[in-house]
Amino acid sequence: YRDARMVGESVHVVSESSINFYNYLSRPLQTWDEAFFNLTKEEYADAAKLLAEDELIPTFVDLLLQVIAPNGVLPTLAQACLWQTVLPNETDMLASIYNNRPVLDSFLQVSSFNISDDSAELGVSIAASFMPTSGGYTYATPEMLVFASRAWNWFPFWGGAGSTTYLMGFSLDGSSSKPAAVGSVPGTINDQYSIDIFDGHLRIATTISDVFQPVLLGGPVFVAEPILVAAPAILTVQDEAVGSEAPADDEDRIRKRRELFTWRWNQTGYEEAKESDSGSSEGFTWRWNQTGYEEATNTDGSGTPSDAEGLSGSTLSTLPVLNITNGTNGTDPIIVFPPPPIWQPPATQNQIFILKIPDVEGTNETGIFEEVGRIPSFGKERETITAIRYFDKVAYAVTFLRTDPFYVFNLTDPEEPEILGELNITGFSSYLHSINSDNTVLLAVGEEADENGIALGVQLSLFNATDPTNPEVIDRYNIETDRDTQSSSAAQWDYRSFRYVSLGEEIGVVILPLYISSWPDPAKAFDGFLVFDVLNGTIIPRFNITHAAGDEYFGCYYNARLAQRSFVIDGNVTTMKGHSVLSTDLVTGETTWELDMPKPDDVSDCVVW
Repeated sequence: YRDARMVGESVHVVSESSINFYNYLSRPLQTWDEAFFNLTKEEYADAAKLLAEDELIPTFVDLLLQVIAPNGVLPTLAQACLWQTVLPNETDMLASIYNNRPVLDSFLQVSSFNISDDSAELGVSIAASFMPTSGGYTYATPEMLVFASRAWNWFPFWGGAGSTTYLMGFSLDGSSSKPAAVGSVPGTINDQYSIDIFDGHLRIATTISDVFQPVLLGGPVFVAEPILVAAPAILTVQDEAVGSEAPADDEDRIRKRRELFTWRWNQTGYEEAKESDSGSSEGFTWRWNQTGYEEATNTDGSGTPSDAEGLSGSTLSTLPVLNITNGTNGTDPIIVFPPPPIWQPPATQNQIFILKIPDVEGTNETGIFEEVGRIPSFGKERETITAIRYFDKVAYAVTFLRTDPFYVFNLTDPEEPEILGELNITGFSSYLHSINSDNTVLLAVGEEADENGIALGVQLSLFNATDPTNPEVIDRYNIETDRDTQSSSAAQWDYRSFRYVSLGEEIGVVILPLYISSWPDPAKAFDGFLVFDVLNGTIIPRFNITHAAGDEYFGCYYNARLAQRSFVIDGNVTTMKGHSVLSTDLVTGETTWELDMPKPDDVSDCVVW
């Protein structure tokens, strides 16, 4: 189970399962499997092909069908090959390594049914798609459900591999669904509010903040395990005397010389490749430590470097391509044991993409989310998106590192979106909630921060973007900023725990879950809800609702805990949190009734949140 959405009386349940390619298809074909011992390259290729065609693939397909079609009826499936159209078409060595994940990495399914169906057997419509990754967020409208999932891809403009968001869209028609569109955009989304659909277009905001890239200019080839380097496109072997390019040797000869080189990796790259103190045509091992591959050495101690023709005196250089300069005849490539990729934090890039939704209504086709416009960059260096909300033709976003830039975007023209205004203040926002019909006044839940970007405590803010070119903050309420205490609100990550009761334009009541811990002074600890009034551009505290029975149970969570929720019924606010349900008079703040849930017999059974 991943998520679910309800549209009218129709329910759409999103579930996902990983696919075990390794045990069924990859592991049995590894060259080190005992079935392929002592085989030449050609013999291995023939044996592996026979095993895959006669046994592995048929068995895998049968098992897969048992899972996705338990009743013998296939769900409505998107074409798996469509993902190839949205994956970067990079063919160089680095790209092929970083993209080394199957298109069929997981199986995503949407099960739809009508809750008013009172028949003995509930009718369920199933639509599905294979995905190149797993996990993610769900966004839905009455017409479309979109699942956004994260994976990695090679980014030519960064010179490294970074996160990518893959999009799978299902069209909804009552209590049925079908695959409608696939797509991908660079970067990672913050939450489901990063996605929006309006007027035939999907808008999505992402941050590129994590890129694995070579630390050297034009860096070496990075792989996770030793590889045989023989292709001229990857490796150039030159003769020192004449500088001419020599042909790559066959793999069989390479295999016989693999013990001849050791190398080490340090912070600056390849330190050197040296001849082994002793060599063998077969023995070769390698080790890994915290700084990288430590070394490669022969295992049996027999032989000398001179036993291998044409390789004495060779060194390894760190050029844009791996260039082996050979001191003699220059005809023998070597095995390269490269270091791992290094994470280099780039200057972050925050973007909003506008994608056109394909029109596949009335067909069985699955289309492509096509980019028609984007805001290519916003936010200061290394800032990431912490909150975003779309309201038809306008959007608001917050980025954060040390300050809280608040942005206003004009999305009227999908092909030419633009930034209208920016406001810089301390702290950051995690959730934005409109409190007027024009969507120009927003209530924000976040945290205050000092000048170094260190969070101090939960904060409520009011933003006014009536003039979108000059947004302003009209009020802020810091719940606590004591450095000896820590506070958090579930509304920062679980927006269903937040409630705003509108009493008119820009007038209402805020009900906010809150947890405060204070080691120096336990009396400051709190576990419950806070109630505020929003009136005339001001945030005013009304009263607190305490859920924990005593200090020892503040922050006590375990399997019987309740989700943090609030409901307003007949002038009373009912709150659920931890191990209790309380009803409180919204005017007086007095408790009208209370229901205690089971608590642990011993406080040591509590799980620290």
